[in-house]
Amino acid sequence: MLKFIAATWPSISKRTLKPYVILPIAAFIAIISIVSNYLPGLDHLPLIWAFQIELQGGSAYGPEMHSLFKRFFDEPYASGGFAYPLTALWLSAPVAIFPAVLHKMLSCLLGAGSVVIGMRLLKMPLELFLFLPVLLSIYFVQVSLLIVGLCLIGIWAMRQEHWHLTAWLSVLLGIAKPQASLVIACVLAFQVVRAGQWKMLLLPSAILIGTPFLLEPSWFTSWLTTLSTYRGAIPSVWHFYWIVLAGILFWQRQFWPGIAVLQIALFPLITSPYVFCPLLIANIDLRSKLNVWMVVAFSWTINLLWGTTAYWLCVLIAFALPLFYIAWQTSRKKQTEQALNPELQSIQSTVK
Repeated sequence: MLKFIAATWPSISKRTLKPYVILPIAAFIAIISIVSNYLPGLDHLPLIWAFQIELQGGSAYGPEMHSLFKRFFDEPYASGGFAYPLTALWLSAPVAIFPAVLHKMLSCLLGAGSVVIGMRLLKMPLELFLFLPVLLSIYFVQVSLLIVGLCLIGIWAMRQEHWHLTAWLSVLLGIAKPQASLVIACVLAFQVVRAGQWKMLLLPSAILIGTPFLLEPSWFTSWLTTLSTYRGAIPSVWHFYWIVLAGILFWQRQFWPGIAVLQIALFPLITSPYVFCPLLIANIDLRSKLNVWMVVAFSWTINLLWGTTAYWLCVLIAFALPLFYIAWQTSRKKQTEQALNPELQSIQSTVK
């Protein structure tokens, strides 16, 4: 953890106080804080309610939560109820301890800020912040945005071999919202074990998984019951055919695009474009500005296609097509380099 702080937080110096460092951060915080006041999204509330109810000795899956859903949400979400595992409370804890008037603003700052930090650490083009599912997650104040931001930070920590941080994030991401991060969490945990640091997974597992059972020992069975109710009330789509797409990307040696697509393929998702937010992870190594803008532009085409084109075709065009074009482009570039390499070696030997 100390290594992470040292790597991500500049040392206190004159450079840190320069306007070009402070002003963008202050502007980002100000913009998100102002915008959050006008967002109609309520998706941050259930986890905050659950945290508060559990601390008061109640159950996040009980009648008190049901009444709150009926009061604040429209159908079918009002009938769907609280569908998060209790282990997801860790994501709301940093916000729930503050007064209610700050909840929406802090949720937006936490989600958007984590994504920006992750993108900066991985040196991703910041234009990818305009990826439509990212902006929709902000609009709905969805915890998925925070999860994706933590995934990006986790991938950076893994690449930098900060195994303590990677271990904590892998456990947290694995137990928070499976349909948004379970596959990525498994990859991070596997890398921790592969590095011979499996013992680092024990403490976060004991704390992050064990504590919710102290709050409510029977929460797991209650969650499964509520999850069944949720799926019955709210239509969802299983993008099972994306498993084939993930296989093609792996075959093209596009690891993170393949992982991101597999994350989408393995879980039923509601029919809203924000659920494709994990696909931001597919672009962590994208450096071409032209390709970046292509990914962003195609994501926005779903607004034009929605309602006039079959749903499965909408999401393929808006989200899968750019990934396959970039994979094909990358493969073609590698083939060209391999073809030119023998010729270059021949020229160099002739010159010598």
